Amino acid sequence: MCFFGKKSVGLDIADGSIEVVLVKSVLGRGKIESLGRVELGSGIVEKGRIKDPVKLTVAIKEVMAKATPKAIKAKEIYFGLPESQTFVHHFYLPVQNKKNKQNFIAKELSENIPIEQKSLVYSYRILSETKEKLEILIVASHKEVVSEWLQFFRSIKLEVKSFDLEILATFRNLFVNLPKEPVIVLDIGSSTTFVGIFDEFGLHYEYVINIAGNDFTKAVAEGLDLDIVKAETEKIKTGLKSKNKKVVGALETELNKIIEEIKLSLVDYKNESGKAVAEMVLVGGSSLLLGLPEYFSKALSLQVQVGKARLMSEKIPLFFIEAIGLALRGAEKNWGRTDPEIPKI
Repeated sequence: MCFFGKKSVGLDIADGSIEVVLVKSVLGRGKIESLGRVELGSGIVEKGRIKDPVKLTVAIKEVMAKATPKAIKAKEIYFGLPESQTFVHHFYLPVQNKKNKQNFIAKELSENIPIEQKSLVYSYRILSETKEKLEILIVASHKEVVSEWLQFFRSIKLEVKSFDLEILATFRNLFVNLPKEPVIVLDIGSSTTFVGIFDEFGLHYEYVINIAGNDFTKAVAEGLDLDIVKAETEKIKTGLKSKNKKVVGALETELNKIIEEIKLSLVDYKNESGKAVAEMVLVGGSSLLLGLPEYFSKALSLQVQVGKARLMSEKIPLFFIEAIGLALRGAEKNWGRTDPEIPKI
């Protein structure tokens, strides 16, 4: 089916910035029409919660108006709920318990997601089904969080078409379709590292490692007795290819903590699915650390590469990757069949 001419707007709001992208569907595939970015001052959004709606409104109007090559005029948006406010849980349900599916889902929620049932909003997707079991993925958030964002957007006359997950949006801008062989997407930011394992059925599971770019910088600073600014410069300039053994040693100490977490994930995934992960794709600002793909590849015995966003040229900065992926949910209809979303209240 052809969706020629359909336009979708992806809006990504983090604590420190807003990215917006207009994507047009051409023969069922997305094409970037316009994009914009503004930085947010402190105290406007904190840990994914709105603290100053007036300033946030001004910032959203600004980013829409200053988008290039043309302003974005939107009535509907695809919005990514901040990772800090979303939960993902994956489990298997024996077929003999299929009739009591809702009871089992409620049990899984109560045991694995730290939100009271009465305050929880969630949806689930059956990823696969065999004679023995159903593979189910649940995505969830707090009703208060969803309501807060929904009411805010309504107040500025924007309709939320979908409350999406950032890890799903990132994947959409890396791959045209779900992978035939399992893949890890490792999103290394400044304060956290997000791990997502995807296979032919979609997102298998996601979790957070609280080690990332800031920890790399701090380790270099302490190892070389430098201030943070100089340590950041040294980290970016030489990374794991530094001739200074203290720099390399400091970075390896932090990276090995991430590697140990990933090794456990690889074992768990193989035990659950019977399949081995084929490759790892690195995204996020800290994924550009010199020598990182080679280091991860050797430590994990995996093919590792820095992700190349399929809808982005080299001139478009990586921080647009999620906003583009959000817009792709609307522009490319195949994702609606595999990617769950947080229900609107």
